[in-house]
Amino acid sequence: MPRRNKSIKHIKTLFSFDCAAKRKYINEREAAETADYQMLINPTLQLTTYQCDLCHKWHLTRQTKIN
Repeated sequence: MPRRNKSIKHIKTLFSFDCAAKRKYINEREAAETADYQMLINPTLQLTTYQCDLCHKWHLTRQTKIN
């Protein structure tokens, strides 16, 4: 009788869940244009862009940059 393969419950991926759930932009210009558009629609919103260390794409955030 053949062995049963155990099902894999969790597969660790290269990207974290946070990164996988976010929209990805190819370059900073595309992300910045999207942020500008969203801030025009909702003037109380403050968005900035950042390059993700995991996927190397660009994301939007409401957090301010700390440099």
